Amino acid sequence: MEITLQSVVFKDKVCSLKELYYREKGNAIPEENQITLKEKTEIRTNTYLNLLDCAIWKKYTSIEKIRLVMEVKGSGSIRVLYSENGTEEVIFAQYRVDSLNYVKKIIALPIGERRYWFELSTETGMSVRNIYYSSSVSEEKINPVHISWVICTFQRQKMIQNIKELFQNSLFFEEESMYFHGMSMRIVDNSSEMEVREQPYIKVFHNPNTGGAGGFARGMEESKKEEEKYGITQVLLMDDDVELMKESLYRLYSFLKIIKPEYQSRPIAGRMFRTDQRQIQYTALEIWNRGEIRHIGRNLDMTKMENLWDMNHIKETVSKDVYTGWWFGCFPMEYVRKHKPLPFFLHCDDVEYGIRNGEKPLILNGIQVWHETYEYRKNAMISYYDIRNSMIVNTIHGFYQSEKDVWEDWKKKLDDYYNQKDYSGEYAAILAMQDYLKGKNLLFSKKEKKQMREKSGKKYQYKAAFLWRMLEMRFNRKGHEAFVSYQKILEKNK
Repeated sequence: MEITLQSVVFKDKVCSLKELYYREKGNAIPEENQITLKEKTEIRTNTYLNLLDCAIWKKYTSIEKIRLVMEVKGSGSIRVLYSENGTEEVIFAQYRVDSLNYVKKIIALPIGERRYWFELSTETGMSVRNIYYSSSVSEEKINPVHISWVICTFQRQKMIQNIKELFQNSLFFEEESMYFHGMSMRIVDNSSEMEVREQPYIKVFHNPNTGGAGGFARGMEESKKEEEKYGITQVLLMDDDVELMKESLYRLYSFLKIIKPEYQSRPIAGRMFRTDQRQIQYTALEIWNRGEIRHIGRNLDMTKMENLWDMNHIKETVSKDVYTGWWFGCFPMEYVRKHKPLPFFLHCDDVEYGIRNGEKPLILNGIQVWHETYEYRKNAMISYYDIRNSMIVNTIHGFYQSEKDVWEDWKKKLDDYYNQKDYSGEYAAILAMQDYLKGKNLLFSKKEKKQMREKSGKKYQYKAAFLWRMLEMRFNRKGHEAFVSYQKILEKNK
């Protein structure tokens, strides 16, 4: 069976930076799946979106033969190149084209530790369209795949409408496509404002405002109810405020279709690119690091060649607390069936769920979203949730050995706010510790959001100077009890 690995994309409204698609000398006119080269023009596809990382496909999937397919007309040359070390490039094949009409060109490529790309050049003019890399795979190595795409939203109807239209206009709705009916969408509306009108392979569910974890948990439950009906094999969790390309969905589907059995338990992560600098990868994956989050591939300019060679190759020695955020995270249905997210209203829900999974996520170029980054979202309420939930996650998963570690970690954060004269953050930290000491019952309380709204609305910063001293005495009385309650929390969530 012939499986499309990735299509070559030249343009998308999500991002107009051509250097993510191709490198140009001269004048080329791009469309989504087609490009026209004017006189004396050359383009190369050794770019983030269009480089074929044969090494990663070889390692994780059952590819048997690779082909580069394209339709071309005009006069010019095609060169296929590769590199095995990231520096030296080798010309694999070169062809001349001279045709008034489109002709189909199929180029067989050896499988190896290579990254492939191609170069087009013309003196007089040339057009190329419908370019893709594919692989011939034995039928017995093809996996059944149906992805339940779950989106949790709150008062973002316009963005959701854009995402729905992207999905409806995709190949998942075209009968002749290999992707046909390979994905269904479940939108969980925490504001209960969207019209609940069932469309083919798209459903909307009204839900109480239980935050991201509650919304995604509802989407998971709805996926489980229809697992047999649709043959659901994976659940894709995605925020409602991201922008993405259809090609990311296609590559995800293709990768899952031929992923080897020994890797099928691993999540697939989508990278996060910045919305303010769209060529910049904010992160590929995140490492929890006891709440002092570290990023794999942070703030890399993905138009630069030096950032592309190892972009998909995460060392197996990377720490076990690596996870995929829910801006785009795809989990096996087998895991979703057995595990629910903990009810964090904001922040750390994806962290805890990913760490609990225990499997290192896989990444692939072309699977990404564009998302507003953290520095544009920070406020006192966010600080409260960050600190409180970080302490809970660290307790649950053994990153703290005792309640003394909780106190030392929290005191350091408090001192940082004080030294920065951020009294709002300092007070948020005090509230976070006060609520941590209430133990796991607060986490499962449906009043959590209301309580935080009341607190964050009051001007209590001036109390921070002496409140923490009182809090220390309370911690000495209640700290161990709270610590033990969180250690047992996963028993409640089975």
